[in-house]
Amino acid sequence: MRSQHISILTVVTLALLVCCHAAKKKKVKELQINVLDKPSSCDRRTAVGDKIRIHYTGKLENGQTFDTSLQDGREPFEFTLGKGMVIKGWEKGLLDMCVEEKRKLIIPPDLGYGERGYPPVIPANAVLIFETQLVGIVNNAAPSKTWYWIAVVVFVMLGFIFRARNKPATEESRKSKGSDKKGGRFNAKKKR
Repeated sequence: MRSQHISILTVVTLALLVCCHAAKKKKVKELQINVLDKPSSCDRRTAVGDKIRIHYTGKLENGQTFDTSLQDGREPFEFTLGKGMVIKGWEKGLLDMCVEEKRKLIIPPDLGYGERGYPPVIPANAVLIFETQLVGIVNNAAPSKTWYWIAVVVFVMLGFIFRARNKPATEESRKSKGSDKKGGRFNAKKKR
């Protein structure tokens, strides 16, 4: 009877190990964005082209912290969204965020450091977990003023061209055309 209990206990233990192992093997395939805290009012959300300041703590799936901006003496990380300055998981996961909002991003390897990882800190194919807080939007993603300045230059150039074409004839050009009539606008005999 005792051996029967040990056999049942062994089978149950093995079943639990197999289930736990299968659950652990389940890989994150898509970016997961969990809002942890959101301010009651939000005047402006982040957009591509915004320069933002963010506090973060990055962890691996096993809970090991690999980087944080919350250490003494460190400032919030500042970068421009949509410029490829950070991993793709951040580019997507920090969009449409309010100032003071906190998010937890679970980033699959293809939106993080991928097959290469970031040795020795981040292993290959690592799922990254970031707790983030948007500290501020440094500038607005206002439409570029490039087109404005291009339009200004074009209009100035057109003004010069139009003015040059419609400029009154000079004394020399009128002489050559024979415009020395007494009643005309220009009298060739009179020197100015």
